[in-house]
Amino acid sequence: TGSNTGVGFETAKGLVQRGYHVILACRSRQKGLDAAEKINKHFVACSGAGVDSKNMVGKASFLKPLDLASFASIRSFCEAFSE
Repeated sequence: TGSNTGVGFETAKGLVQRGYHVILACRSRQKGLDAAEKINKHFVACSGAGVDSKNMVGKASFLKPLDLASFASIRSFCEAFSE
């Protein structure tokens, strides 16, 4: 599963909650951007609702589309990640 829905999304959200910077891997640019925004907004909303987020330094971000069925996509993602 990608990180914009299902188990991948919930895993990314859990890692962000624990303070990690998570780079979301999604085939769709828009779905990746939307998922990152949704995760980050969730924790901003929690901080205003009395949830202790002082130690939460994590965030979700989307770098670029990644299709694991395409070697060209994987190569391109790795190059962007290395920069």
